[in-house]
Amino acid sequence: DYPTNPIVQYYAAAAKKPGGVKAEPLYSASGKSHLAQFFEVLDRDYGGVEGYLATIGVTKVDMARLQGLYLE
Repeated sequence: DYPTNPIVQYYAAAAKKPGGVKAEPLYSASGKSHLAQFFEVLDRDYGGVEGYLATIGVTKVDMARLQGLYLE
């Protein structure tokens, strides 16, 4: 459904390989969470999640709506 989605492309290509897709660890070899590292990059390079979302076209109005939907 989403031919330009890189994650879909990754799994589609991996599924064609012998053995299919292999699970990847949630932590780096040093024991640090990949998700925590991702948020560190967002903070360092974009000033946080909102800064990153702004670079991909999410407006302040969009962010306020998302916060209203997903945050308590």
